[in-house]
Amino acid sequence: MIKPWRKLSILKKIILLGVFLIFLFSITTFFYFIPLIESNTIEKKKEKVRDLTNLAYFTLKTYSDKQKMGFLSKTKAQSEAIYLLNKFRFGFDKKNSFWVIKTDGIAVTLPYREDLVGRNMINVTDTKGKKLYKEMVEKCLKKGEGYVRFSRQYKSEVTTVVPMVSYVKLFKPWNFIVGTGVYISDVQAEIRGLYLQFGIITIILIVLGITSLFFTSRSIATPIKKLIKGVKDSNLDTQLKTDSEDEIGEMVLHFNEFILKVKRLILDIKDVSSDLAASSEEMSSISISFTESSQKQNDFANEIYKTIQKITDEMDNISVDIDTEFERLGQLVDTMHALSDIINEIDDLTQQSL
Repeated sequence: MIKPWRKLSILKKIILLGVFLIFLFSITTFFYFIPLIESNTIEKKKEKVRDLTNLAYFTLKTYSDKQKMGFLSKTKAQSEAIYLLNKFRFGFDKKNSFWVIKTDGIAVTLPYREDLVGRNMINVTDTKGKKLYKEMVEKCLKKGEGYVRFSRQYKSEVTTVVPMVSYVKLFKPWNFIVGTGVYISDVQAEIRGLYLQFGIITIILIVLGITSLFFTSRSIATPIKKLIKGVKDSNLDTQLKTDSEDEIGEMVLHFNEFILKVKRLILDIKDVSSDLAASSEEMSSISISFTESSQKQNDFANEIYKTIQKITDEMDNISVDIDTEFERLGQLVDTMHALSDIINEIDDLTQQSL
């Protein structure tokens, strides 16, 4: 993997790296951030459902307080409270509403199912066989309130059954259980819309990213290719151009300065070479003259050598003569010593005679 990557051009490396980062960001968003958003959205919807259920609870409590204060009878207070809850509509399409059942399972009000009002809903099941109303009653009698998951018809669409998260709360003075819920399909529809929007945005980002990366990488690779070609062809007329003020611009600037310095250096070398060529010619002439002078000197030296040889021969002859004279002088000295001895003897004899 590393070796083919090294063989790729800078242009391809930058584009591939950019596409990889965009792809990595998209994958992370699709498989981490959007599911996280979906989870957070469901949690927020559940909190909203709980708040709405508490609103309905306090509506019942308001009419219960009016009953306690004697302003309304129990039946009148309950009917007005139910009427007011039926008027509540919320959600993005204003079609969500509250339902109320009694702790014995009798339906007081059910949105989009007025035909079930007054019936016992304890044994009613959803499409998965879950007794949803029984679970609501049991949870409220045990904990007073809580979340319940089940499947039910989607708003007024009787044939469409979707998952739902409901929050129910017990209103003990009237033994009412009030609640509302959020359709999981609504959240999923929002998430699908988010997926679609992000998918479109991702495609746009990829196109824009590849385009911008292409032009950016080309602005980086073009000067480098021109630089390589100039160096490969040893073309000293190569001049790079760029409008960038980043590292590429700095490289182009210094490369152009380097080429100018090299050209100046070569021109200086050329001038020095011309001077050296002229000096070489002068040196050649001087060498010829010196050779001729050397020849004359050599001839003169030969004559001197011959003369010295003659003088040496004469000196040898003189040395021989001097040796002969030294021998003669020695003989003379010996003769004189002998004569001196004779004279001494004569002197002794003369003394004796006297």
